[in-house]
Amino acid sequence: MGPVPTALRLGALFGPSVFGVTAAAVALPEIARELHAGPAEVAWVLTAHALALGVGTAVFGRLADGWGARATLLIAAAVLAAGAVVCAAAPSLGVLVAGRLVLAAGSGGTAAVGAALLAGVEPADRPRVLAGYGAVMAVFASAATLAGAR
Repeated sequence: MGPVPTALRLGALFGPSVFGVTAAAVALPEIARELHAGPAEVAWVLTAHALALGVGTAVFGRLADGWGARATLLIAAAVLAAGAVVCAAAPSLGVLVAGRLVLAAGSGGTAAVGAALLAGVEPADRPRVLAGYGAVMAVFASAATLAGAR
C-alpha cells in the first residue's frame, strides 16, 4: 500500500476522536434544548468524552501491544459503535453521557491503533503519510463543525 492510501486509512482511525469533540461542542445548545438540561449539566457531554478518550487511548494502546493492531481495532470499533447506538437512542442526558463514555473509549482505541500503525510507517514514506494524515484530520475537523451545526 502506498503513502497516500496509508495516510487516508490512518487519518480515518483518528477521525472519530476529532469528530466526537468538535461536532458535540457545536451541538451543545441543541442538546440542552432537546434534553431539557442546563449549560452546566450539558457540559458533561464533552467532559465524559474527554475523560473516556484519554482512558480508552491508554487501555487500548496497551491491548494493541499484546493483542496486535487488528484484534484491538476490531474491539475498539465495536465499542465505538455500541456507544454511538446508545447516544443516538438516548432519551435523557444521563444515558447520553453514558453513551459518550463508551463511544469515546472506543474512539480512543481507534486512535491508539492508528498511532501504533503510524509509528510503523517506513521512514522514506513518513513525510507523505504525515502530510496526508494532516489533510484527513483537517477534513474531519471542518466536517465535524458543519455536522454539529446541522
